Amino acid sequence: MNNLLSITNEKMKGGEIMKKVFAIIAMITLLSIPAIAQANLLVNGSFEQAPGPSDPRFPGWDSSWGEAYNNWLRTATAPYATDGSWYAKCWWDGGIVQSVSVTGDQTYELLFDWWCADNAVGEGWATEAKIEYFNASDISVGTESFALTSLADGNWHEDIGGTTVAPTPAVTAELTFFTWADATTEPGNPTGWDNVRFDVIPEPSSLLLLGTGIMGMLSAVRKKKA
Repeated sequence: MNNLLSITNEKMKGGEIMKKVFAIIAMITLLSIPAIAQANLLVNGSFEQAPGPSDPRFPGWDSSWGEAYNNWLRTATAPYATDGSWYAKCWWDGGIVQSVSVTGDQTYELLFDWWCADNAVGEGWATEAKIEYFNASDISVGTESFALTSLADGNWHEDIGGTTVAPTPAVTAELTFFTWADATTEPGNPTGWDNVRFDVIPEPSSLLLLGTGIMGMLSAVRKKKA
């Protein structure tokens, strides 16, 4: 009888351990999936990094229009940042750009916050975000744009953007945020950009691989207990 009770107690303890192990693995899974989906590939996407003596105006970013870079600045003034304390403001026209490595056929998501004063005159201007993909020979293999001009109402618009699939031969993506105007038009100004994110969207196969790994861990624990 004592032996039977001892065996029963051991099984109960084993069951308790299995439950704890499963709970730990489930927690790790829940924490790891958002991390995979939200690993921002951009540097200084919220413009919180202060420029140094030899740094560009926005560390991690370059100018896409040469001298028009002078129209950009990092500021903490109204209408105030949506993420952190600082955001990028463009007083007239020009653009900023950042390049990142990508994998062909991989799905990505570009999201950003944007505002523009409601003071544009005429229709000869536009502001937009653009993703341009390049192959290993630095030749453009695809472009996607997000037009923003119609949203110029003086308010922040958050999480603008969407998903994009990198063309098969793509190895880099160039993300540009800019405003332009013709010689006779005053563009909507100033414009503000903040909380810029370019993330990998996990493929179903990646999630399946993660699930397979978890099942393998559970199986190994069971065998060890047996």
